Amino acid sequence: MAFDDYGEAIGTFSVDEYAGYSMSCPYGRNNAVTHIMNDDKSFVQLNWMAPPYFTGPVHFRATFVKDVANYWVKVNSSVVNVVPFVMPSSGVNFASTSPLMALPLLALIVGMF
Repeated sequence: MAFDDYGEAIGTFSVDEYAGYSMSCPYGRNNAVTHIMNDDKSFVQLNWMAPPYFTGPVHFRATFVKDVANYWVKVNSSVVNVVPFVMPSSGVNFASTSPLMALPLLALIVGMF
């Protein structure tokens, strides 16, 4: 789950249907995720969307389970700052001799939806 400076759960998760599924914990909808299979994982990729118009610090809190006897609860991430996304003005010229110049912006825009 993601939390703001006041300890309120914020934002929503989406996850690949083969990796897990989103859950609705108190005071939210799709604000948590869990796995489907309990096989060992070296990483899990999740998509999190901040609430509309939200800016500021966020930290993510997770539980990790190694086995029945070994697990870690309420592990906090480092603080992540959510900044406003500003669309470039219509006067910006994206013409380039290299198509790779537009890829970072495209990746940023695609990541927002």
